Amino acid sequence: MTSSFGPFGDSDPPPIGVHFVHQYYPGFIDVRPHSLYLIDGEGLRGGVQVLRHVRPLVVTDFANELIRVHADDGTVHTRLARPISDIDQASNAIDAKGLEGRSAAALAIEKGADGRIFYQDVFTELQTLTEIAAPDSSAGLVAHEQLVGRFVAAYRFIHKDPRLEMPSGIPIETTPLRVGHYFYSAKERALPFDQRIAEAWPGELQLSIAALGRGVRSLRDHNVAPDLLEKRSYDLNAHLCNGFVLSENLLELERLVDLAFSGGRRRAAIVEAVSLLEVGLLQARDRLPVGERAKSSRNLTPDDLTLKMLVNRVLPHLLHHFDGDPKPLIKRANEMRDIRNSVVHQRLEPSAEQTNHVLSVVHTILAILELPDRFKGNWKRKSAD
Repeated sequence: MTSSFGPFGDSDPPPIGVHFVHQYYPGFIDVRPHSLYLIDGEGLRGGVQVLRHVRPLVVTDFANELIRVHADDGTVHTRLARPISDIDQASNAIDAKGLEGRSAAALAIEKGADGRIFYQDVFTELQTLTEIAAPDSSAGLVAHEQLVGRFVAAYRFIHKDPRLEMPSGIPIETTPLRVGHYFYSAKERALPFDQRIAEAWPGELQLSIAALGRGVRSLRDHNVAPDLLEKRSYDLNAHLCNGFVLSENLLELERLVDLAFSGGRRRAAIVEAVSLLEVGLLQARDRLPVGERAKSSRNLTPDDLTLKMLVNRVLPHLLHHFDGDPKPLIKRANEMRDIRNSVVHQRLEPSAEQTNHVLSVVHTILAILELPDRFKGNWKRKSAD
């Protein structure tokens, strides 16, 4: 294969070596271990090296915790409250066979109420390679997310492998980043990019970035005063005892809230939430009696049912059947529409406030249209209906 890779541009300082970023990437990337993939184009140059596939043991120990121990010399150490010992004999173990034919012990659960859970996960060990022009350069950390993102996207496009999820940011929750360097010899610096980087290998790897995400979840606590917590518990029980269930659209909207604020994919969440609202409005219109349904869409063909028309023609007609002032809600719905159009047509990167506005408006409208009156404080259906 003839390479098209060249050296740094004439205006760039010559590379002196390679900055490596090492990571255990969650999931099984189904390519050969110990393989290097060079990336060059569209403003990005470097490599992704797939090292091996590993299946670490994950232990959930409900009766254990991290503790701080103060030593006599004044130092502080982090220890386990109790050692993690072997699996109790009183346990249930499950062997499984994957679709590809691999068989192994997959899960073990101790029988006690605080019984530990042991299971095997799978990661792909990889490292990215970025050339640097200065010894203290952090270029590798800057490029790591882009290199891995482009690599995984190309892998998914070529191999259509849904076993590996597309990254939404680099997952470092439980897989910290470690860095290392390799410095070229004078002879290596004279080689073309693809030849010099292929022989690079890091020395000792140093821990660089770790996310607190999962660890700080244990710090969560009640976020209201005791009297409000009591009311929250009472309200929850009252709903459940009276047959409360989320509609399919509202349930999907809750997943989109997670996508936006936990997954960090605000643009996708906004587009999907507004599409969900369009479906909900059409479904609500179709539930109307035939005569009322015709009024809401009079002189409209299916091609006329744009988002603008749904918000300003169909929605007001639907809200007419409920007690409440529709004007403020329709105004908010048009603001929602403007944000969505900016995301779709102008590539807007929405703020948290804009995302919250869109999701809140969709939630309010779907709740009005789809929840029984007994679960709504206002916007109850007019008795004449």
